[in-house]
Amino acid sequence: MKKFAFVAIVSLILAVPTFAATSNFSTEVKAAVDYTLTVTSTIGTQSVLDTTKNSTEIGKLSLVSNLNGYKLTVTSANSGKMIRQSGTEQYPYTLTVTSSTLGALATAHSLSTAFTYTTTGGAQPASELTFTLNYLKPTEYTPMLTAGVYVDTLTVSIESN
Repeated sequence: MKKFAFVAIVSLILAVPTFAATSNFSTEVKAAVDYTLTVTSTIGTQSVLDTTKNSTEIGKLSLVSNLNGYKLTVTSANSGKMIRQSGTEQYPYTLTVTSSTLGALATAHSLSTAFTYTTTGGAQPASELTFTLNYLKPTEYTPMLTAGVYVDTLTVSIESN
């Protein structure tokens, strides 16, 4: 009888359904995305202008960025004028900047003040910027420009916002 009672008690215990406690958990998921600002340039250390024409492309910049925008600045050491070496005569010019994705960013911009272009927002589409200098032919000046080599220095800088 003891065996029967023992088997009956064990059977009752096993017959009672087992309930698991409810469990909830959460996890924070993170991903670090490195910044990218890739700039390649075909602008050389020296650009010789074709004075038989009224403009010369001095080069291109290719930009790829996933930053929250960037700022492009072009400045002229002589405020948009080439100065004759060993002289003071000036040969003025303007700057045109064209983007392969956005069109004209500047048309005939006088570099008496810096040219600045600022993008905002998230990642920017890859873009190729073309830099062209515009000027009169020396024969179109009255009086004509004095013979010689005229020089200015342009500085292009790019920084993230």
